[in-house]
Amino acid sequence: MEEYDTERVAEIRSAGRAAGRNLGRKVTTHRTPPRDGVVVMYVGIADFTDEEHERMDRQSAELVNEALKHSGWPPTG
Repeated sequence: MEEYDTERVAEIRSAGRAAGRNLGRKVTTHRTPPRDGVVVMYVGIADFTDEEHERMDRQSAELVNEALKHSGWPPTG
C-alpha cells in the first residue's frame, strides 16, 4: 500500500490484533520500510505452542532438503 496511507496501516494493524483476540493468540504486526513509496504490512502469530515449534522445525528442515535437492547442491561427480 502507499506509505502515506497511514489510516490503512492502522486498519490492518487493528484487524490483525482483533483476529488474534478472536483466536486467543498474540499477534505481531510489522510495516516494511518504504520502497518506491510503497510499504508492506505483515501480521503474524507471536506465541507458538511447543507442538507448533516442533512442526515448524521439521517442516523447515524438509523444505531446506527439498530446495537443496533441486538446486544441484552438493555437486555430484
